[in-house]
Amino acid sequence: MTQVGGDYVGGDRIDAQQSQGFINRPTGPVRQQFGDTVRGDKISGNITATGISGTGVSIGHQGQVQVQQGSGQSASVNPFARVYEAITARPADPDVDKEEITRAVQVIEQEARKSDQASEKRLTRWLHSLAAMAEDIFALTVAALTNPQVAGMTVARRVAERVRREQ
Repeated sequence: MTQVGGDYVGGDRIDAQQSQGFINRPTGPVRQQFGDTVRGDKISGNITATGISGTGVSIGHQGQVQVQQGSGQSASVNPFARVYEAITARPADPDVDKEEITRAVQVIEQEARKSDQASEKRLTRWLHSLAAMAEDIFALTVAALTNPQVAGMTVARRVAERVRREQ
């Protein structure tokens, strides 16, 4: 006689009340499963997370996070990107056109990219002119030229720092 959870009544009758389940006279292989089938981590109940800090923390089912530190890739690829964005976002000025400011920044950028062959006199003149046209754009241009993450603009960096002190 095989005893399965529940009460045995006799013969072929089995009382299965309160049992986890059973198989009576199987004809092949039997695999019983009680509870959950879990592949990977199973977390149930209430989840509480406290005191979590740091960079790139993600909690929850399929949680994702993207982290960008520093000034970003665009600053190192084109340090003048922020300058051009500011020109575009700048309100209209009856004394100076956005196109005129853009041209001034473009010639400064082109000269600065010549690295050691850049002309200090040209850069000085153009930076003073830009400062007279648009002080906000001048400040951003100087920040782009003096950015320590940008290599190769040594002459322009030196000139920009000097002109900034003169303003």
